[in-house]
Amino acid sequence: RPKLEARGTMETPSRVVVVASTAHGFAAQEWSAESLDLDFKQVKYSPWGAYGNSKLANILFAKALAKRLPETVTAVSLHPD
Repeated sequence: RPKLEARGTMETPSRVVVVASTAHGFAAQEWSAESLDLDFKQVKYSPWGAYGNSKLANILFAKALAKRLPETVTAVSLHPD
């Protein structure tokens, strides 16, 4: 992280690009960090549900990272088109 922060400037910020997907819409609609069932022990396994959960996690990671980094580093998530 220090090298990433050191390379960016206000004119040319460093970037972290996280690949997500519009499939994040397949993620569980209601959950909390405490009730998230990543091992599918309480909820029936769904491949698309699992994929959606992983893409939602990518988006949430990028948002959380963006809050923690200085202005000289940009963190974004995107859907490859």
